[in-house]
Amino acid sequence: MKIRMTQDGVHLFNRNNGINVLLDEVTVPVQCRSRAPRFVSFALTNLCDLACSYCYAPKHQAMLSRSEVVDWCSELDRNGCVGVGFGGGEPTLHSHLPEICCDIAERTEMCVSFTTHGHRITESLADRLRGAVNFVRVSVDGTQETYERLRGRSFERLVNKIQIVSSISKFGINLVVNDDTINELGDVHALSIDLGASELLLLPDVSITNNILLQRTLSDWISRSTSIIQLAVADHGASDAFPIANPFSSEVRSDAFMHVNASGEVTCSSYDQAIRVPIQNGLGIMDAISKYRGKT
Repeated sequence: MKIRMTQDGVHLFNRNNGINVLLDEVTVPVQCRSRAPRFVSFALTNLCDLACSYCYAPKHQAMLSRSEVVDWCSELDRNGCVGVGFGGGEPTLHSHLPEICCDIAERTEMCVSFTTHGHRITESLADRLRGAVNFVRVSVDGTQETYERLRGRSFERLVNKIQIVSSISKFGINLVVNDDTINELGDVHALSIDLGASELLLLPDVSITNNILLQRTLSDWISRSTSIIQLAVADHGASDAFPIANPFSSEVRSDAFMHVNASGEVTCSSYDQAIRVPIQNGLGIMDAISKYRGKT
């Protein structure tokens, strides 16, 4: 059981079953509160073998090493972080993804997850990840012809790959919501249920923030949904139309979530890298996080 000390109380987290308990009747002194964010995402590499036109990820070559990622995660664990997630780019293009996940699973009490387009998942890779990963997110932007047009890959092959993913751990489906996919919300939702996903995460494209019709369509679909799996909306797309739940009432953004890009810089998120603080050798990730907070 992972213990995180917060302004709102004592947060208990079990990575094996995903149970969260907040003991909000406990007052935690300021000097005892956990310093690390609750969750940190890492872009292991900027490499990707797809070329989606709406992709926001940096395109310059950069990759984090196994040793630095494991060292940073160990430091985060000691300072109260409860989960880390790996993305990119495409994290399965990092040759040490299985070793990184295994190292963190063995050395820390944090939950380990990663986000993938799924096409590089094999039975062999699944065998190496099984037991070291608690959750996998698979990007599925549309179905059938729409998916194949946007992603340039076989939709049927994707479905087969997701079945392999399901043998690794619990998994969720990510859907970028834009002009191309807005009318396929129901189809992706049905696919998620059929494949046994435990969550459907909606990622509103940046273009949707200025499109009232798309906002209304997405909002109406969410309000009408009677989903039997969990629905979530990424917080970069949150608005009055798409509210998200904040589990801790007093938690500020940098206490809840932060991101490390493939160049080894601490940022707000993979979507917002306006402020970037490099993690310096010998000083560690908490030093960079502290400096980032001082700039915001």
